[in-house]
Amino acid sequence: MSSSCVGSFVAKEWKPLELLSGNSGNKYVIILLNQPFDKQEKLKVLWKNAVLRVAVDGGTKHLYNLTEDHMANCIPHLITGDFDSLDFSLQEFYRKKGSQIIHTFDQDETDFTKSIRESIKFLEQKNISADSFLIVCRNGGRMDHVLSNLNTLYLAKDITCLPVFLFSGYSILWLLDEGQHKIHVPTSVHHLHCGLIPLGEPCQRVTTTGLKWNLRNDRLNFGGLISTSNTYSGLEVVTVKNRKETLVDYGH
Repeated sequence: MSSSCVGSFVAKEWKPLELLSGNSGNKYVIILLNQPFDKQEKLKVLWKNAVLRVAVDGGTKHLYNLTEDHMANCIPHLITGDFDSLDFSLQEFYRKKGSQIIHTFDQDETDFTKSIRESIKFLEQKNISADSFLIVCRNGGRMDHVLSNLNTLYLAKDITCLPVFLFSGYSILWLLDEGQHKIHVPTSVHHLHCGLIPLGEPCQRVTTTGLKWNLRNDRLNFGGLISTSNTYSGLEVVTVKNRKETLVDYGH
């Protein structure tokens, strides 16, 4: 996955299941938000193999309950947020374990948005290279949280050149910017759902191959057509050509 901000006529390639294996060689930043996560064993693998581990506010409590052994490779490098959901005692526990604690007071942005900014600073300060952000969250429950997460996903393209993925345990979401894309779809997920959804503004002239219901130069917009509850045609590569950002919902 390219981290370049410069547009290209070459199709970008996406292999989301390789990223979720935790052993793909992809150097990712993992950010754990303050929301419960169901697939705990999967989270443990992803957490331990990240180049930068970040817990956001109350997400630190979920991490503490998840990793009872508190081994070195379970300790967050960075804990950030406004700390309205995190006890001081737990902050001190992880501070003594070596975590850097960054209190972000600004209420004009969500803790999620601020955590991306603080993660970028940490990478630069420690001279750590990364290929992507993997955000562990829950895309269900409180709708305001879901919409807030999507808003940060949309804002993130102006904060970092690295792709940002939202992983809920059952699906992975990310933005396709304007251009051409190839999404690798192993046969093991061909029975699952997928979707292409306009985010932020209408998407003009979207064309796909490899889906059960392909788009052919279609316009996606709320109040009009959006591609939800779609699935795969049996091919191992889905192609998407689009103008403006499109949200991919990739069932896992």
